[in-house]
Amino acid sequence: MKTLLYSIITLLFCVSKMGFSQISGITKYTTNNGLSSNTVYDIVQDENGFILLATDYGLSKFDGKKFVNYTIDDGLPDNEILYFYKDSYNKIWLIGFNGKVGYYQDGCFYNSRNNDICKQLVFSEFICDMFEDSQGNIWFAEFDEGIKKLSSDGIVREVYSEEIFHNKVGNKMYFIENKNDDVLLATARRDSVVSLNISKNHHYWKSEKFKNIKEYSFKKLQDKKAALLTDFDQNSQKVFQTIQEDIDKRQKGFHLFKLRETNSKYWITNIMEGVAIIDKATFQKVKYLEEDQTTKSYQDNEGNIWIGTKANGVLLVTNPESSLIRFKDIAKQNLHSIATFHKFLALGTESGIIQILDTTNFKIVKEVDLDDLKIKNKVQQIKKYKNDIYFICEHSIYKADTLFKNRKIEKILDVTKGYSKLSNIKDASFLNDVCYTSHTYGVGAFHLKSKKMEIFKKGRSTSIYAHNKDSIWIGGTSYFSLFNDKGELINKRKTSNITNIQKYNDSTIIIGTNSCGFALLTKEKIKYIDKDKGLVNNFIKSIYVDENKNIWVSTNNGINKVNLDSNLNLSSVKHFTVSEGLNCNNVRKTYISKDKLYVATGEGFSVLNIDTPEQNKFPPKIHLNKVLVNNYETDFETEQIYNFDQNDFEFDFSGISFYSLGNITYKYRLLGLENEWRETSSSKIRYPALSPGKYTFEVYAISKSELPSTKIVQLAFKIKKPFYLSYPFIIAVGSIILFVALYFYNHNRKKILIRNKLNSLKFQALNAQMNPHFINNLLSCIQELIEDGNKREAIHYLQKFSDLTNLILQSTKSNLITLSRELKIVQLYLDLKLIRHNHAFSYKINTEELIKHDLFDITVPPLILQPLIENSIIHGMQSNPENGKIDISFEAQKNNFLICKIKDNGIGMNFFNKRKGISLQNINERLKIINDCPKNENLINITNIYDKNQKLKGTQVTLRIPYLTI
Repeated sequence: MKTLLYSIITLLFCVSKMGFSQISGITKYTTNNGLSSNTVYDIVQDENGFILLATDYGLSKFDGKKFVNYTIDDGLPDNEILYFYKDSYNKIWLIGFNGKVGYYQDGCFYNSRNNDICKQLVFSEFICDMFEDSQGNIWFAEFDEGIKKLSSDGIVREVYSEEIFHNKVGNKMYFIENKNDDVLLATARRDSVVSLNISKNHHYWKSEKFKNIKEYSFKKLQDKKAALLTDFDQNSQKVFQTIQEDIDKRQKGFHLFKLRETNSKYWITNIMEGVAIIDKATFQKVKYLEEDQTTKSYQDNEGNIWIGTKANGVLLVTNPESSLIRFKDIAKQNLHSIATFHKFLALGTESGIIQILDTTNFKIVKEVDLDDLKIKNKVQQIKKYKNDIYFICEHSIYKADTLFKNRKIEKILDVTKGYSKLSNIKDASFLNDVCYTSHTYGVGAFHLKSKKMEIFKKGRSTSIYAHNKDSIWIGGTSYFSLFNDKGELINKRKTSNITNIQKYNDSTIIIGTNSCGFALLTKEKIKYIDKDKGLVNNFIKSIYVDENKNIWVSTNNGINKVNLDSNLNLSSVKHFTVSEGLNCNNVRKTYISKDKLYVATGEGFSVLNIDTPEQNKFPPKIHLNKVLVNNYETDFETEQIYNFDQNDFEFDFSGISFYSLGNITYKYRLLGLENEWRETSSSKIRYPALSPGKYTFEVYAISKSELPSTKIVQLAFKIKKPFYLSYPFIIAVGSIILFVALYFYNHNRKKILIRNKLNSLKFQALNAQMNPHFINNLLSCIQELIEDGNKREAIHYLQKFSDLTNLILQSTKSNLITLSRELKIVQLYLDLKLIRHNHAFSYKINTEELIKHDLFDITVPPLILQPLIENSIIHGMQSNPENGKIDISFEAQKNNFLICKIKDNGIGMNFFNKRKGISLQNINERLKIINDCPKNENLINITNIYDKNQKLKGTQVTLRIPYLTI
């Protein structure tokens, strides 16, 4: 299988009957995941944490979640990049198959088309080797064109021409540096190694023993060409001897294998088949991936191992120190159950195969194919009871003794024969020599001694646990029930689909569900622990409680190790996934034996040492890849200022933690818009319509281990206001508006002042006309009284006349007076007229329709009513000299007019028209002035009053006085 690649922790032996290897969790990336090609020549990590992959079709940059691919159109020197070289200046040199050289730095590619240095580093074929010495000089060797040196001052010099290589001493050459700071060129010659001192400009080759080589130079040579060191370094020699059968039969020094040294292992790639891993302490070897040809291995900053292949992409081993076993036989990888007994490991597969392995060397000691039923017979459970181990299958039960002395596995129950209603066994639990089994259509009780099966309960069941004779717990698809051993129901409650039931302690039962995590059930309460509280998934496949009361919860997203305190409160949750060494996250069963965690998955079984210290976990790196403004990429190295219509922003970033296998979350915010952190799993954030202002975008990453980035990426920018919202523009426009407003205000103010002055003069003129007329009438009355000899009445009359005159003189000084004052004038005037006419008429003033305070708030022109009342007295007395009547009433209308009606019982409108003159015109003009009415509008209406027989009864004068208030 092309996917079989894992890292080794301890040696396991190859077995002829069934091959297996001890390997670690692995993730494979191919063109299906976005890789540019499945042929990967070299691997390196840049200063930002990205993994760069050299392929035969360009370069791929990987952040753990997505690939970005580059070709010659993006700046590569060639589409086929053979290898990388990372120097001390953070340049990653790209060696093309076409002989051209380029480099990658700060996210940019440099080549012979855009860089003067690269123009001078063009060769006819790809260079054999490049090397940076301790002085910062970089050396390039190409067999047909000689050696070039890029000095630390940026100057390229040709050091040797191709003539020195005319006598070919090998087809590969490699730079090394001795402790005298001399740079040498080493190569293989038949069965020896020779070197040329190019620093001293030697032109002769001499035998090389590698005794005076700098350590860092030795390590680089070991990584590039370990075969050259096999006669001079003890460890290299042991490695070479260990892999003799894995390499072709070339002369020593000409072999092409690559060696990568880590803390405890040597990783050997570019051999005939697969990859070989050698334990540094024992020099024992494990081989795997035999169907692939590997190219090179690489260890990143987190300690993960990357392995390139010639046809299967690149593989990532996230935890090289974990133990894992995976069978080559695909059918036997789909495991469903697992358990240990004595010194054996028992495995049950989906297809109905039982395998017994010796845990000391993982050799298979027994294998049983349960195909005698001719139907699928999945091994559901492997359980120990007393001195036996039981294999609970879908349609049968098998038994073996725990010591496994006679290597015999016998069938003790076949439900297809006579027990058709109890087929498809789901779960089993043992109590008092009875095996209680849950089935699709009921619960069975299988008596181990008599080998008899009976129906314990009807109805679908999915899981079962027999605690004691009074506590047999049965789970179903929608219920959870408690029975005693007599089949009597004690308790029942509704719940979601039960997948597993286990005992935690004497008073607590653990219930696994397929949608709500698991529950802790006591007599007092039930408590759920689910994904919100730390589980990787709410679908529980199985539960195992070890002797230390750790709860191991299996899901299709990995394993949860759950710890509770003495009060059954959640203490901690630890996850085990592919990152920790599982070969698959789809976990069916777990089992703990001593310090080992045995795991059955859909792709084999894992063996993890749970006492091994955790691998160092590194916080993720965070990198801002690009910023799009209105869908166009923009520079973001410095604070930028954008126009108001450049307000659609998209931020693309990467959280880099390869150990997390893409399980990265981000927290971000945009200061200036929001202060609270938001969480997302997306690596792109868009703000489509930002308002003008200053902003700072902030983001950091959180790894699978919940470690945050050590730094927060920050990007400050500003969006300018549109010109029409800028302060200069607003001030200028405001000034213009203010100037125009002031101009029109002053212009209108002058017009209003002039108009008010004219109206005031006109009003005063009308008042002046009114006063002599009114006073003349009053004096006529006094004269008549004196002539008639009514001195007392004349004196009384003069007193009222004095009061009236005083009011008139005060009132006519103003254009408007209150209605109450006007009525006071009217009342004094009428009283004088009553005396004058010897009380020959009566009057009535009605103000009930008005609010009391209106009398003091409403204003009217002075003496506006007197002329009309005088006319009413005259023509009222003429027709009724002994019984004249005058009624004066007021009401307020909604159209802001005060209506005054003056009624009399006189001779009617014809007489009134004959007497109409200065007084009526004066009144009408004054009313129009205060109401600003058109010239032709009449605010006085005179009508006759008739009875029901149409006989004339008098006259009514109606005034519409503008409703003016103080």
